Amino acid sequence: MSIDGEVKPDLQRFEGIYVNPSMFGFDGQRARELAMLIGEAYSQFEQPSTWSILTDYDLIKSLYHDSKENLFGFVAKKDRDVFIIIRGTKTIWEWYNNTTIKYREYKSLRGNDWGETTEGFYKIYNDLRNEINAAIQELNGEFSNVFISGHSLGGALATLTIPDLIDKGLPPSALTVYTFASPRCGDRVFANKVNATGVQHWRIANTEDIVPSLPGSTANIKSPEKKYQENFIVRLYRDLKRKGMKTFEHTGIPVYFTIGTNSIEDNHNLDTIYMRGIGLPPV
Repeated sequence: MSIDGEVKPDLQRFEGIYVNPSMFGFDGQRARELAMLIGEAYSQFEQPSTWSILTDYDLIKSLYHDSKENLFGFVAKKDRDVFIIIRGTKTIWEWYNNTTIKYREYKSLRGNDWGETTEGFYKIYNDLRNEINAAIQELNGEFSNVFISGHSLGGALATLTIPDLIDKGLPPSALTVYTFASPRCGDRVFANKVNATGVQHWRIANTEDIVPSLPGSTANIKSPEKKYQENFIVRLYRDLKRKGMKTFEHTGIPVYFTIGTNSIEDNHNLDTIYMRGIGLPPV
């Protein structure tokens, strides 16, 4: 991927690119389109009374969490393409849900078992899933492709849509997922099942962003073949395991870039960092 545009001098420390994912079928132009649509979902939340969707796109349905005042994204259509777009965390309640690392079964709308996700992710997604399903029903098959995308928490929620759409009967070849700065959203069973669907799923992440490393991958710090000296880290992970921390895994094909700044928040920012990482000028 190319890197164009500029980052504010006081933010930038270093940058680089590890891979050129286009050789594997990654569509940079599509990634940029979806990143801009996620930016629209943030604008929709911040300015609900004045917001309107971009020219050339038709709004099918707005997505709400918890109440009709908490906009979380939208389903839109352009030509024969459908777009399911989900924003990231913006409110204190969402931060609470985002960091609630309790576990629960993930069952699709058809009742099929897809492993486990976190209680926090599930609570928010469960409010969105019926609206997403209704929007797809409303389109009555008048589409060819469905693009699903989200940033941060929205990336996890976008990934959780895959089982529902697959169980609904949509062919994997019609679904494409691009997530930005997504945390891990499911256990190993979930990850294996989602990856086995054949849905093309690109997971874009800044190596300096802490969010994609959450929740932690495992509490098993010790390898059975090795002995470790007792220390703070070993005790911490043993306590996490005692409290029930499970092994969580990412899904999709990773696409990494490196842009480091002087703050955790900026390393995670869609407008200034992730836009640059996929070749767009910062907002």
